[in-house]
Amino acid sequence: MLTREELTSVIRERIGMILLDDLDDLGEFDQHDDLDGAPGTGAAAYRGTDNLVDIGLNSLMLARLVIQLAAEFGGDPFSDGSATLADAHTVDELVTVYERALRSGSEQPA
Repeated sequence: MLTREELTSVIRERIGMILLDDLDDLGEFDQHDDLDGAPGTGAAAYRGTDNLVDIGLNSLMLARLVIQLAAEFGGDPFSDGSATLADAHTVDELVTVYERALRSGSEQPA
């Protein structure tokens, strides 16, 4: 099973990829600044406590993220109703939702 740090790293990387893809689609890749104001991609500047909307994820991007993570982790923690997207306002909360789902999935008999 992935550690929390590994899970956080994967989720942050996927968020960054979606943000970069969106910026590239908009033709804004080169003009975008990091959240701290330094020139860059914006993907590396957010913290776990930052709200997903505040770092630039809209509902479509969040849906893409959930689809990517479901493919990568082999399941969607939101599909069974044990968690909702309302439980995941921040990066850290999203990590916690996936961590719980992976932990409960690994405890179930095969």
